[in-house]
Amino acid sequence: MTPDAYLDSIRERGITVWFRGEKLANPVDHPVTFPAANCVAETYRMALDPLTKDMMTAPSHLTGERINVSNILWRSRDDLLRRIEWERAAARHTARGALRSPGLDALNALAIVTRRVDREHGTEYRGRLDHFLRETHDHDWALSGAMTDPRGDRTKSPSQQIDPDLYLRVVERRRDGVVLRGAKAHQTSAPHAHWHLVLPMGCRSGEEDWAIAAAVPSNAPGLYHIYSRQPGDDRRAEGSEIDVGLAAFGGCESLLVFDDVFGRVGGWRGTP
Repeated sequence: MTPDAYLDSIRERGITVWFRGEKLANPVDHPVTFPAANCVAETYRMALDPLTKDMMTAPSHLTGERINVSNILWRSRDDLLRRIEWERAAARHTARGALRSPGLDALNALAIVTRRVDREHGTEYRGRLDHFLRETHDHDWALSGAMTDPRGDRTKSPSQQIDPDLYLRVVERRRDGVVLRGAKAHQTSAPHAHWHLVLPMGCRSGEEDWAIAAAVPSNAPGLYHIYSRQPGDDRRAEGSEIDVGLAAFGGCESLLVFDDVFGRVGGWRGTP
């Protein structure tokens, strides 16, 4: 995608974002959220720029086509070394680094774990991941990694919490899918992603309801973002031209709230 096409895709996606009690029309065209959206858009610009495209793209192991390095699976030591190079290059452009990195990390973690689980238990999770990854490569989606649960009492595991929704969990299992309830906290660039890769944390034996890994579209019904405050937000909102840091770029995090989000096995309802 071009950077403008990326920004348009986020505008049109219908992502529910709340900022200071206000529901935003979209997470792009607001003075507080645009710099962060533009920072993600820079990863698309750099992938097309003749000076940086060789660094910011690599062949897809599934299709052979060149794709953004934010969506590759690492297959060699050189891939990891090249990541340091393009992360530093993105940081020089934006002073923020590459904000699609959490999604990249989540992809690679799932690639390792799903293959191991399939080998040990005869499941088909890696095949599902590869199907999603092929779609991601074809559409050039921006992904976020949704890892951190609110947690509450951090000395206790998910099932021991006073509020069971302090860790994201499955609250209903249907023949065609599951219903998710809970939250993920401090999610980098989540309001500007097409999909969230949800990963579990801190689960023990007997806590299978909390051991959920899934790809969730950012516009899924029942999913909404509470935008986290950043230094300079008030000055950006007021239209100040001073003391806002690097005006063109910025970062953001959000609290993702899952209000009984339904997902089909093998795919999610709603706009892909």
